[in-house]
Amino acid sequence: MTRTYPCADIGSDHDLVLATFKLMLNSKRKAKNPRLHVDLKKLKDPNISETFRAQIGGKFAALTLIDNDVDTMANSLKEVLASTAEKVLGRKRRTIQPWVMNEVLDLCDKRRELRKRKFGSNVAMENYQLANKALRENMKEAKEKWIDDQCVAIEQGMSSGRWKQAFSTLKMLTKTFQPKVNLIEDKDGRLLTGNEDIMQR
Repeated sequence: MTRTYPCADIGSDHDLVLATFKLMLNSKRKAKNPRLHVDLKKLKDPNISETFRAQIGGKFAALTLIDNDVDTMANSLKEVLASTAEKVLGRKRRTIQPWVMNEVLDLCDKRRELRKRKFGSNVAMENYQLANKALRENMKEAKEKWIDDQCVAIEQGMSSGRWKQAFSTLKMLTKTFQPKVNLIEDKDGRLLTGNEDIMQR
C-alpha cells in the first residue's frame, strides 16, 4: 500500500511517499535425494536391450559370490542397477512439447555449447547462427510431422469407429488457451468487483 504526502515543505518538486509492504521469506528447502530418471524407451531397441542385459548379468554374478547381509545386498543391487541404467540407457530428457524428439534435443545441446563461445570471434558467431537456424528448421519440421501423424490417427479413428479417441485428439489439436474468468454479475447485469458484493450476491 502506498500513499503520497504532497504537503511536506522540503523545497523540492518531489512528494514524500509512504509505503507498507509485506515480505515473506522462503523457507530453506531440504535437499532431496534426486530420483534417477532413465530413458526406458531405449530398451525397445534389441541391441541396447541385449547390452543392458549382459552388463547387468555380469555385475549380478559378482554380487552373488559375496556373503553379506540383506541390507548391504539390497543397497549394492540398487547401485548396480542405477549405474548400469545411467551408463547404457542414459538420463531421460525432459520435453515440454510432444513433438520434441532426441534429435531436436541434441541440436539444443549443440547450440547451448556454441552460445557460450559465440562472442569469441566472428566464426564462432556464424557457427552459433547456423546452429540456431538448423534448430529452428528442425523443430518446425518435427512439429509439422507430429501434426500430420495426429491427423492420420484422427482419420484412422474415425474410419474404425473409435470416436472418443479421434475427438479427444482433435480437441487437443484445436483447443486454444482461455484464461479462467471469475466474473459475477448482479441482477441488473453489472459486474461485481468487491468481495463483499460478491458474497452478498
